Amino acid sequence: MDKKRAAAILLAVSLAVPALIGAAKLFGPKPGEDTQALAARAEAAETLRDFVTTLDAADDQTYTAWYTTGTGLAIVSANEPPRHVYRSPAGQYVSGPEATYACRTPENERPVCARTAGVDGVPLTHARALIELLQGSFAAPEVIASWLSRAATNPPGKVIRSEQVHAEQAGSCVAIEKVFTACATPLGVLTYFESPDAKLTLTQFKAGAPAAEMFSLPKGAAVTDGEPG
Repeated sequence: MDKKRAAAILLAVSLAVPALIGAAKLFGPKPGEDTQALAARAEAAETLRDFVTTLDAADDQTYTAWYTTGTGLAIVSANEPPRHVYRSPAGQYVSGPEATYACRTPENERPVCARTAGVDGVPLTHARALIELLQGSFAAPEVIASWLSRAATNPPGKVIRSEQVHAEQAGSCVAIEKVFTACATPLGVLTYFESPDAKLTLTQFKAGAPAAEMFSLPKGAAVTDGEPG
């Protein structure tokens, strides 16, 4: 297993469970908390849940978003419900009701696409597989939403709210110091995410129907039946 793939698998594990700096430290009980502290944690949980609800709204939007990961990898995400696509130089994921394709596009080699049953949206199991498929320390918004939902069950600290602009898109942000920062537009499009393990920054955004070729499989790809990733 090469170093990039090993690093991607480690990232998948770290984001699939609430373990960015240790699950026990983040989500363990808080003995001796007074009423004010408990109220603050309840408020933090509500803030995180509201943010996840906003992220979920992106599934119903039609747009194309371009991102850069912390390693400098370019990622494109296109949404035209019920179809969704993620693309990078290393791979491509296309989902829709008729079929789902996870394609590897290695340089100077024939692309290979694994075809599975059609889906509505992007299942969390598929989103986790994208971390390794697309490489570049990429964390799909679906994985980020899942992690934040877990964090909301027992917030690891005070949630700080702010506003940031990325690619001319204003976003509301939530953050817990040294744990994560996440930003999204009012329509749910993720504009920024940073944790000790991953970083994703929106660099360009276009509302409306994506270009038709966004959903096309790589030219000359060999298609087989198998699991995404």
